[in-house]
Amino acid sequence: MARSVGEQFLHVAMSPLAMAGGSFRRGDVAQGLAELTAESLVGSVDRAIEAVAGAVGLPRGEVERVVPMAELRKKAARMAPIQAASVAQWERHMAHASSLLEAIAKLTADGRPPEAGLCLMRIATKMRLERDLAAPLRELAGLVDAWQETLIDLRTRLDAGKELERARLRRERTRLALIGAAIVGFLGIAAAGGWVARTREQLEDVLTRPNPCEVELLTEDQLRFANDLQREMARSRKSACAAMRESVRQREERERVERERREQEEATKRAKASACDELTKRLDGTGDRTLAAQTLALFDRDASLHERLLRGTLEAEDVTRDLSKLTCVGGKGDAAIASAYAKALAASVETWGPRALPSRSARDLAIRGKSALTHNAREELTRVIDKRALDAIMSGRLGVIEDAVQACEVVQALEAQPRVYCRAILKRYRP
Repeated sequence: MARSVGEQFLHVAMSPLAMAGGSFRRGDVAQGLAELTAESLVGSVDRAIEAVAGAVGLPRGEVERVVPMAELRKKAARMAPIQAASVAQWERHMAHASSLLEAIAKLTADGRPPEAGLCLMRIATKMRLERDLAAPLRELAGLVDAWQETLIDLRTRLDAGKELERARLRRERTRLALIGAAIVGFLGIAAAGGWVARTREQLEDVLTRPNPCEVELLTEDQLRFANDLQREMARSRKSACAAMRESVRQREERERVERERREQEEATKRAKASACDELTKRLDGTGDRTLAAQTLALFDRDASLHERLLRGTLEAEDVTRDLSKLTCVGGKGDAAIASAYAKALAASVETWGPRALPSRSARDLAIRGKSALTHNAREELTRVIDKRALDAIMSGRLGVIEDAVQACEVVQALEAQPRVYCRAILKRYRP
């Protein structure tokens, strides 16, 4: 069966996405990303417009009235830096990840047709621990899906739009007019012929209206007098009507899903805000120092850290991990959490001090709460870290010494007075 105008357009315009999806399915991620350049995407749409113009016998400008090239170029331009970042991060990670391609190839075991956006999202999910790589891949997946949705919408508009249909009608009317002129010259116009002509004019009026679903207003008696072109148009308009209704249904479904997602996000935010208020009360000493299980569940992977904060102790992993995304940090409870963290950091210095270093976010959090530290807490902190400085000096290893220097800097940042060995290495390595 011959393809419709919209299908011809979509077949050509989607070629980079199809080739990228195929490359992803084969595990050739670098080649797949290379297919998604702005030049490739815009070029395929440009070729698709030429193909449609040739198929319907219209100048390119007539087709561009339906296909907004300026808007598509802007979308491609917004996608370009994300695609470039994805390529760069992929090349960087591939330089030292020999097993990565084998892991990516396993993503395609289900055998479904290749969809570039879906494949990118799976790769991003697989690489979620490599945040520098996963973040641009996930963003590029969303942009590719949006590009594909735009092309599909354009296919519907090309099939349902009146501009191209009227152009085809003009061509057919010209041909029929020449034939009719010869017949009229010999036979004249019969009364019955005039009635048929009026009926066909009515058909043409309905078939060229903007809403393709108005074809349903025509009766079978009217369609019996339609010419071949009008019968073809009627079938096309019925298909376009069905496609338009399906498109509307899908859009409404997407809007419903998005609305429910936003509502769920808002509900989760409110619940977490309430949990943070509860945690703040416990840390301030205005309630018992335990939290209900359902409250802890809202903190996800941070639940155990919050329990330890309430007890005033930390483990080494609580010091070295990234705390910038901690649920209640940065909100109303930031001051209470910072104070509790600084006290717990000092109280647990025997746990982390000899071998671990606070992460940048952990250090910043403790500094914000340093005013809560007592003199004895600072003294204990300096004692343990000074012992680490001595051990580092005795080892003579530069890496160990550098770690000790950073630990002594933490002591200074928390306004504790460094002892003799900390002062010595700070003077030597941080003059």
